[in-house]
Amino acid sequence: MTIAVITGGRERTPTLAELKRLLEVLTARGVTVVREGEARGTDKAVAAWLRARMPEVEVEPWRVTRADWDKYGGSAGHRRNRAMLDGGYDAGLFGERERPPADVLFAFSGGRGTANCRTEAAKRGIPIEHIEPVDEPRIWNRHHGEAPKPWLYVGRGSPLGNPFEFELREGETRAEAAPRELDRYKRWLWPLINPGGASFDQTVATELAYITADHHLVCSCWPRHCHAEVIVRAWRWSQGMIAAPAR
Repeated sequence: MTIAVITGGRERTPTLAELKRLLEVLTARGVTVVREGEARGTDKAVAAWLRARMPEVEVEPWRVTRADWDKYGGSAGHRRNRAMLDGGYDAGLFGERERPPADVLFAFSGGRGTANCRTEAAKRGIPIEHIEPVDEPRIWNRHHGEAPKPWLYVGRGSPLGNPFEFELREGETRAEAAPRELDRYKRWLWPLINPGGASFDQTVATELAYITADHHLVCSCWPRHCHAEVIVRAWRWSQGMIAAPAR
């Protein structure tokens, strides 16, 4: 068993590129258990993404209870960080079940809490995999509450919406179908945004050009495989290709 701890900012959603990097280091280290602080932002997003994409990895939420906050005040979060690294913590969720120490810390960009977790890991000699921030649009599920601003809806009915239903063949999972289905959307989108193509669509291209690295792209299926991933990749390509219009 290889245990990793996740740390990162509460006000920040990881980008697709950052999650790809997480997958690379998680796979390389053979991680089987990921501990997360059950907080908004990075922890919540990564936990949801792992449950949707890597069900073989156990996700352990380490909760700071109201009793913890009442007892320890502002230091409760730091105590939780140390506990995730050390193991053996009664977080109000696992009772007295013994938990082994962590083997590695995956550190996203963040604030004081993230810095504290990095410091504590370094004190313990726990290796740290730094997930460097990548400046690109993020993806947000509209069913998870209002997205941070600025946001752009890219679901059905929008210029960048996927006109196709996800089609699963008999016995096929969504993850197994994703490469085929997302490629179908990619093949639909490319002629519309390629300025040199006969099917170039100014409305679709303008919508893509409007997106900035600060945007959250709002859809209905993330963190499951989603056409918004293709939009992010198209956005990467479009930088320098299409002049963003005033809006």
